[in-house]
Amino acid sequence: MTLVQRLEGRQNQASMMTAQMQASVRLLQLANDELQSALDTYVQENPLLELQEAVLERPEPTVSEENSGTEQELSLWERATAPAKGASANIPRTERSLEWIPEEAGSLEAHLQRQICQTFLDVEDRFLAVQMSHLLTEWGYFKACIKELARKWLVPISQLERILAVLKGIEPVGIFSQSLEECLAVQLKDLGIYGALHKMLLPSLQDLFGKNSHKVRQKLGVEEETIRQFVADIRRCYPKPAQGWLADDKGILKSPDVIVFQTASGAMRLKLNEENLPRLLINNTYVSDLTEMMNATPDKNATKYFKEKMSEANWLRRSVHQRAETILSVTTEILKHQNNFFEMGIKGLKPLCLKDIANILKIHESTVSRAISGKTVETPRGIIALKAFFTTGLTNYEQELTSAVAIQQCIKDIVSAETPDAPYSDAQLIDLLAGKGIRLARRTVAKYREILKIPTSYNRKHAKNRGF
Repeated sequence: MTLVQRLEGRQNQASMMTAQMQASVRLLQLANDELQSALDTYVQENPLLELQEAVLERPEPTVSEENSGTEQELSLWERATAPAKGASANIPRTERSLEWIPEEAGSLEAHLQRQICQTFLDVEDRFLAVQMSHLLTEWGYFKACIKELARKWLVPISQLERILAVLKGIEPVGIFSQSLEECLAVQLKDLGIYGALHKMLLPSLQDLFGKNSHKVRQKLGVEEETIRQFVADIRRCYPKPAQGWLADDKGILKSPDVIVFQTASGAMRLKLNEENLPRLLINNTYVSDLTEMMNATPDKNATKYFKEKMSEANWLRRSVHQRAETILSVTTEILKHQNNFFEMGIKGLKPLCLKDIANILKIHESTVSRAISGKTVETPRGIIALKAFFTTGLTNYEQELTSAVAIQQCIKDIVSAETPDAPYSDAQLIDLLAGKGIRLARRTVAKYREILKIPTSYNRKHAKNRGF
């Protein structure tokens, strides 16, 4: 066998992403409040650009009167746990400060949602829990008014109160607390040191370290040594449960990227939230000065540099504009599909996947994924993550889709309206659902019933007979 060396030329086609295309993809997946820092980098490297920064104001949830004033409470905690006169200011404020912050602090939102998915088996409860996590303040407190949320989301107040009670048990310890007193109590219990002393003094925290603290201490009959022990205990706590995670996270409560509003005619419209959307401009004064200078004293290198920077500036402005157009078009199609949500709440959700939106807009699924990543929309029912509108579904008799969330809610409603002496069997539930145009297998009905924690018809009937 003879080995022969030779050169050959071949042609083939391959998709290559240029540096500009890669940058456009990165810009698309950024939320509005993250876009500003990304554009800052380009502005620093390109003298022809200037950035009109947005006023990044965090939306305030509807706060109940009894839950207001946490900022003043935290200021009080700082005074209460401040080192005594003459003591070293370098003494660690808490024995738990190192274990409180995760070794690799990631996104608080992702950490909470992982726990929510593991904790809540009921689809509706899980949906509501995720939405409640979006209302956390920068420090991890839940200050929203439950009654107002129940009205917006068309769910019972008791359901939200039950979900909130469960959320208060996830990590980091103290998250979802509604006051400083509650946050400290939860952490003291977690440490195993909560007792009668803390139960007595925590409600009086403001008075104990206020202007008339001496009189209050006398009234409570508390000695200085007891106060010192109390202070030592609360110094082991962390009053800001969300602190220590990624600085970029800025808590969960973020300004919405898109706003849905109702016109005078009653039609629903949407727009980008301009309050947190930075504007990228070309510095025309600087461009004019440079042009005059180059005309007066021509320089090849300067001209080449100017053309490159101007081309980059124009490309970046087009990319930012394209990002806005993509987010608006994707959000528009999502809300068209989930239009019933605004009237019916969670029951109105239909199945939706990335491919559905991609097919309508004739774009790739990955583009849809990037367009909704980290984005929220302000609706008449509150601020909702765009990802929350994507649900799994089943086909009904009219070849339409009914979401698994709505199906489970339907089963809940049927069982709650049944006669206690003659509860519906799974077979009867199948027939009743079929009458509503929903086709389910018996195993699926049983699975949904177990997720909803609804006993079998036999157990429901005997529970009634036993008086439970």
